[in-house]
Amino acid sequence: MNIVLMAVSRKYLFLLLLFLFDTVYANCALLIGNSQYENGRLTQPVNDATDLAKALKKLGFQVILKTNLSNPQINQASIEFTACLKKSGGVGLFYFSGHGTQVKSYWKRENYLIPINNNNILDQVDVKRNAFYVSKLLARLKRVRNEGNIIILDASRKKPYPGGRGGLTSIRNTGYSLIAYSAYKNKTIRKTSNYKRNSLYVKLLLKELKTTKRKRIKTIFDNVNKAVRAYGYQWPYRQISLRKPLYLPLKKIKARITETTDKHELPKIAKIQIDKTHITKLSSVAFSPNGRYLLSGGKDRKLWLWNLKSGRLVRTFVGHSDIISSVAFSSDSRYAISGSRDRTVRIWNVNNGRLLDTYRGHNGFVSSVNFSSDGRYVLSGSYDKTLQFWDRRNARLIRRFKRGNWVLSMDISRRFALSGHRDRTMRLWNLDTGRLRRSYRTSSYFMSVAFFPNANRIVSGHTDNTLRVWNMNGRMLRRFWGHSGSVFSVDVSSDGRKIVSGSRDNTVKLWNASNGRLIHTFKHENDVYSVKFTSNSNRIISAGNDGIFLWDLKTKKNIARLVVFKDQQWLTVVPETGAFVASRRGGDKLSIWLRGRGYKLNNNKGYNRADLVKTKLSEK
Repeated sequence: MNIVLMAVSRKYLFLLLLFLFDTVYANCALLIGNSQYENGRLTQPVNDATDLAKALKKLGFQVILKTNLSNPQINQASIEFTACLKKSGGVGLFYFSGHGTQVKSYWKRENYLIPINNNNILDQVDVKRNAFYVSKLLARLKRVRNEGNIIILDASRKKPYPGGRGGLTSIRNTGYSLIAYSAYKNKTIRKTSNYKRNSLYVKLLLKELKTTKRKRIKTIFDNVNKAVRAYGYQWPYRQISLRKPLYLPLKKIKARITETTDKHELPKIAKIQIDKTHITKLSSVAFSPNGRYLLSGGKDRKLWLWNLKSGRLVRTFVGHSDIISSVAFSSDSRYAISGSRDRTVRIWNVNNGRLLDTYRGHNGFVSSVNFSSDGRYVLSGSYDKTLQFWDRRNARLIRRFKRGNWVLSMDISRRFALSGHRDRTMRLWNLDTGRLRRSYRTSSYFMSVAFFPNANRIVSGHTDNTLRVWNMNGRMLRRFWGHSGSVFSVDVSSDGRKIVSGSRDNTVKLWNASNGRLIHTFKHENDVYSVKFTSNSNRIISAGNDGIFLWDLKTKKNIARLVVFKDQQWLTVVPETGAFVASRRGGDKLSIWLRGRGYKLNNNKGYNRADLVKTKLSEK
């Protein structure tokens, strides 16, 4: 027997453990909090979903927490949720907090959950087309045939869309479920103070869930409804059609994965999951021309300098007092520049992180910054409707370009400056004379603009979800269709043959510049605000609300993901294996998916492999 065990590799022992885990029932919960609506922002839903997630983990649920989702993302999350239940057969819990509405469909009324991108929802027809149909979730749950389900619809709020009625209706065919509503049918909840963390319903539900005594789920929601009604202005209710009584707390199931992998080999991991609630949102990234560094800036008001050979954080640049909107390197990679909503432009020494100069000439948010090709000059664009041209050596303002509305985007070549404006116009300026050479007009905003390497053409990204290529004489040569959201960022490869774009539709797209053909789509989990090619155009970098992604253009795979957390911890992970390098506690926020199931590693140290990360990043 001992001889046989010695012959089994550690790799196969790891797979054996996973097989044993698959025989254990798990209880799955999906919690969605939508707050950042384009129209009708809310304060408490994300807090409510986050706090309920913590409580449900303690009660034995495997939790999937999602915040600020579009309709396709809600749909995908529901598929992930039902797949978890199909695998485990346990109890399911679905919670949604945000805007919801009911729409008449033939002879009955149906409930819909409103996604955050609700500017395109103006009437009931739009609701059916662009919101999430609750009955779709119920149909998927019926096919699972699990133990039972708890569905909490906390979406009875006023003004779910312009002209729309708030309040949900009761659901006729609930399946084997308990459905709880935070307000009575056709009614809305009373707006609570924005200074309170949780809504009244969730506050009292959390209180009920903290009990250590085992209770029937029916009793728990009856107690919550009674407590809420005691306040006199909100009347929650529930529908129940469970096959058998369910109780909380459930049996807590926690997968324990021990270190059984070989020192030089890690098991292939299907998916890397990072705690999204703690990720710092990024608005801009840049590659250094020498290929050594990556610079990122965003909501936390700091610049982060990464070593692209090792995946490690080199240093942070501190000085801005508001969100950093744009970053760039000088051509010799010695200097970095940043523009911020604090209305300043700052120049930094890359080698030591020292602040060299601060330019304070703008009266509005600085939206875009860049160096001239020789590194001697700086160009900045702002919501004060101006471009400003600076001498980097003495911080002197050389020239100011002013025409049109807010400057949303900008680029600079050897002779010209390019600015994209909110008045649906792109303007080409002569840097030597300061004169406007040409204007380009469309029916949508110029969210991003860039020169081709030889400055004989221009590419622009727009709020109508398209890219356009122009010649220098003002003629549009080609329009690229494919995105389903505004195009926030564009860049052109060093040979001028490819274009990359990042969009609000959570994708990065690679295009053939000559014929407009879509080559490949890379997927994020959230909005993409910035994209860049490396100097040799073998890789691209993209950044947004879910961190920084490094993509290989030959294999079309994600090489690495770099994340900054709100507590200033950081993480660089190689998705293919799960190997990572991180700050002291950065790796604690990492979970893995194997064979379609998620596991929170109790001990991530075995995957903290700086050598494997460095090897992967060094591959060209």
